[in-house]
Amino acid sequence: MRYATVTAPDNRDYFVRIENGIATPIGRANVTVGVDPLRVLFATKKNPAKVKGIAKSFPLAKAKKWHSPVTAPSKVISVGANYRKHIAEVGLAVPELPVSFAKYPSALTGHKQPVKFRRKDTNMVDYENELMIVIGKRAKDVKKKDALKYVFGYTIVNDISARDHQFGGDQYSRCKSFDTFMPVGPWIVGTDELKDPQKLDIRTRVNGKTVQSNNTSDMLFPCARIIEFLSQYMTLEPGDMITTGTPEGVGWGRTPKLFLKDGDTLETEIGGIGVLVNPIKEYK
Repeated sequence: MRYATVTAPDNRDYFVRIENGIATPIGRANVTVGVDPLRVLFATKKNPAKVKGIAKSFPLAKAKKWHSPVTAPSKVISVGANYRKHIAEVGLAVPELPVSFAKYPSALTGHKQPVKFRRKDTNMVDYENELMIVIGKRAKDVKKKDALKYVFGYTIVNDISARDHQFGGDQYSRCKSFDTFMPVGPWIVGTDELKDPQKLDIRTRVNGKTVQSNNTSDMLFPCARIIEFLSQYMTLEPGDMITTGTPEGVGWGRTPKLFLKDGDTLETEIGGIGVLVNPIKEYK
């Protein structure tokens, strides 16, 4: 099963269940600040795959706008330096444990929405295609062998980064949390459909040219190990989002370096999920 958050033909925002191209609204979105419809379903012990619709179903193709599938997670945790070839291309030391940092939910945006930046704020806007885990059950001190049982599904995120801030003394959270620097989507693919997150092709295109191409099997720490590690220190709540690192080919690691600019089209693709598309927009 697949799930998304979209603006429907009735101009209301809904969390929807997708079956055969038809979207069934199962929760209202963006009504109350901080209230996420997926988290509400979990809290009220309703199964998103079976709960009744709350409004008329419609063809997904008629959605007026795409939003991040999860609109108000309690936290977004990012794991960096997690693909062997990426570690090599940027000259990092191979970590013994997962390296984690925060991205703030205010950076969230959706499929087909612009990633925006001001030249006065950054000159080095970089792309990082990543598989994102969406937690489905409260997880604390879980073991690797059981970790994937706590996953609701997977989606695509591009961990947009302002490299001039990242390598200018910032501790990552700000440089990766500018407004719109976390496009997510188009949808969440449930674990009923995507059972093995470590066998997925992952590719990025800028203006149609492939700049990243690998497979999630290259992760240093697989999804199950990431969940095990993070849940040792913090309780993972339903709806929490975890990014899992990017493969080689980022703009910072290329010669010459390649940064996103006004008018570019960024396509972030992961096999078994789909393609997240975002235009790049410079504004004053």
